[in-house]
Amino acid sequence: MPDITYRQAQNRDMAFVIELWEAMNKELAAIQQRYAVSKGGELVWGQWAGKVVDRKEGQIFIAETNNEVVGCIMAWLPKDNPIYAARPRGRISDIYVKPEHRGKGVATEMVKLALGFLEEKGAVAVEVNAPKGIDALARLWEK
Repeated sequence: MPDITYRQAQNRDMAFVIELWEAMNKELAAIQQRYAVSKGGELVWGQWAGKVVDRKEGQIFIAETNNEVVGCIMAWLPKDNPIYAARPRGRISDIYVKPEHRGKGVATEMVKLALGFLEEKGAVAVEVNAPKGIDALARLWEK
């Protein structure tokens, strides 16, 4: 089995990241219809994610093997919500690993990268966007 490497996504990776985001939402929509993506939604998300990364307030990390992107995760610092004392608060979302690469620790490694990035940015708390009903994801966050 080939090694999996992890790195920050570059602009040239965004088409692959958007492809993974679409696959993630397709899987989620099969469980919860609220995750169905509207027409053109992937382009809107891609533009937003690109801006967050370009402004250095966020980062997308990818996992790849044999020049194929097999997983991604997004970590960012949203604008502070003044109702919380613990600031800045980081956020992790949009974690996805292709089915054939699941159960091999790929998601765990990407979470470590995301948490490290948020720590470097000074986050004192981290929020996770995770849908209900996905056992593997629940186990990941329980770790």
